[in-house]
Amino acid sequence: MTISTEAIKAGPFAGNASTTTFSFSYKVFAQADLAIVFTNSSGVESTKTLTTDYSVSLNADQDNSPGGSITTTGVWSPIAVGEKITILNEPNYTQGTDLVSGGGFFPNVIEDALDRSTILARRADEKVTRSIQIPVSDSAGTTVELPSNTLRANKAVVFDADGDVGVSVDNYVDQITTVAASATAAATSAAASSTSATASATSATASATSATAAATSYDNFDDRFLGAKSSDPSTDNDGSSLLTGCLYFNSSTNVMMVYTGSAWVRTTPTSSDQTNINTLSAGAVITDMDLLGTSANVTAMGLLGTSDAVADLNTLGTADVVTDLNTLATGANVTAMGLLGNSTTVSNMGLLGTSAVVTDLSILGTADVVSDLNTLGSADVVSDLNTLGTADVVSDLNTLATGANVTAMGVLGTAANVTAMSNVSGSIANVNTTASNIANVNIVGAGITNVDNFANRYRVASSAPGTSLTQGDLYFNTTTNEMSSYGTSWQAVAISAANQANINICAGDIVFTEDLGNIVDAITTSTGSDISNVAGAIANINLLAPAAVIADMALLADSVVITDMALLAIPAVIDDMALLAIPAVIDDMALLALPSVITDLDLIGATGVIGNIATVATNLANVDRYAQEYIISSSAPTSPTPTIGDLWMDTTANVLKYHNGSAFVAISAGIANVLADSSPALGGNLDCNDRNLTECGTISGDNLQIDFGGLI
Repeated sequence: MTISTEAIKAGPFAGNASTTTFSFSYKVFAQADLAIVFTNSSGVESTKTLTTDYSVSLNADQDNSPGGSITTTGVWSPIAVGEKITILNEPNYTQGTDLVSGGGFFPNVIEDALDRSTILARRADEKVTRSIQIPVSDSAGTTVELPSNTLRANKAVVFDADGDVGVSVDNYVDQITTVAASATAAATSAAASSTSATASATSATASATSATAAATSYDNFDDRFLGAKSSDPSTDNDGSSLLTGCLYFNSSTNVMMVYTGSAWVRTTPTSSDQTNINTLSAGAVITDMDLLGTSANVTAMGLLGTSDAVADLNTLGTADVVTDLNTLATGANVTAMGLLGNSTTVSNMGLLGTSAVVTDLSILGTADVVSDLNTLGSADVVSDLNTLGTADVVSDLNTLATGANVTAMGVLGTAANVTAMSNVSGSIANVNTTASNIANVNIVGAGITNVDNFANRYRVASSAPGTSLTQGDLYFNTTTNEMSSYGTSWQAVAISAANQANINICAGDIVFTEDLGNIVDAITTSTGSDISNVAGAIANINLLAPAAVIADMALLADSVVITDMALLAIPAVIDDMALLAIPAVIDDMALLALPSVITDLDLIGATGVIGNIATVATNLANVDRYAQEYIISSSAPTSPTPTIGDLWMDTTANVLKYHNGSAFVAISAGIANVLADSSPALGGNLDCNDRNLTECGTISGDNLQIDFGGLI
């Protein structure tokens, strides 16, 4: 087992004059490893004896269910109120495991030895944690060793000026005597002082009245000016509540502070506040404020001054975003944003604005690709794309947008290829079947040579083929309704009923499980603002001030959209957006931005799938033939009409069947996995083929015979 808990003791358990059984939950190797410590009502500890004072019950499986319990016995049981016991795991500090060189490897023995070492280490650690220790930050030369027993006898433990441990010069008996003598002398002196104090009382009373008046005046001042302090006080110098308006000088910041009744505030501006004041008093800033103070700008600021708009401006006012706005605020771009700023398009941009998709759009936004998109945006092609736009296909678009794949799309976007894709949409049922089995398509694409050879590897004929023969070829004989394979000649693969019965006894199952994972991308943002940046771009702000534009900015000020805009503000991307802002292209993007289409495109764009699709497209006749000749369903297929040699995977019975010209019949299964069969049996003699039988258990039988041949 693994030691997953640091527990090394149980308790202490307080006595209640009735309970006698106490449990523990840590691993114990033997009853004698436990130590039971009893603490009486005076705090004196003693260790009890096994069998005499208590008995132990250990759980049978200490690896999976560690622990057990002890039961007190004898005159001290049950434990009285005020008394307590502690159960310690305290095995002997020995190592009894002997590993012989060349001996067997027994994991349980190794693990028990490791567990014992861990328990001993935890026991030592538990003792250390109860010891007096010096801090780890003490100097390396700190001495903690006491003098010998002779030198420290009757002495008190002391710490010298360096903090080192030592003992007192006098023994503690002499020290007690000296203290007692000092106390007697002090009592005598106190009696003498009492007489003198009585004589002084009259004079002190006269002075008290004057002192009280002065103290009251000083206390009132002391409550209002608290003097110099290193941090904000929570009470006055008398420990009373602070008065509103009281002052103190902060010696840490060299600033006079005043109390408002709820908090301490500065009486002077901070250095950064002073810097801002100096900045605002500069001539350039005053000029900017004069620009902002016109009636038109005041009206615009009235629109911008709402809480929502201010929040948006705080977001938009960062240096990075202002730079992006200066780029975006040209007349052409504002017109383009007018087209892009409606809620539907913004929603679509939210889908298209991720870093991966923006990278794809940068590639897709080139003139050649836009030209191809215009070709692809025709009614016929859009209809085909809607057919191809299943959830699986759209999710692959991100992968399709790489440079190599965009180049491939440039080739596909020609009129001839678009016509070819329209022809493909005529077989959309087969395409949908292929898309729903995209994993199989990937496998077929990776092994397209095998697909191309499929017609040669598996043939349906009335007589055995005589050309292009390779070992492992199959053909279905429509004359005899039998399946044959080719080695050096054609041989039937059918199995006799008797052999099939024996194979069925030994047959097993194979199960395969796929585990998928997730990819998570991090998002980075920045902060900061500068009114001078905004004032310098006042013309752009006037363009942005209309109510409709503010509504668009409210949509664009979303943190996710801001991140997307930072990606979209790259000059190359802006050029691409100018191409993409064409109404016809926007309509195409609205179709392509549907979540289901994006999911389908992501699947289609997966690495390797593009090449597979191109391969499948050039071998569409074989794919169509494959879709007709091999069908997976829960019931026998009827359309298209089955022909001799067609294959059907019966998912209800989990059996692969072939059509013999009149019906589907099962293909005999071979031995899949004997290991998974809990009760395998042989239908005939076992030929070991000169191999060894190893790791055998008991060999038994009613008629057991072993022929050793010649003994050597």
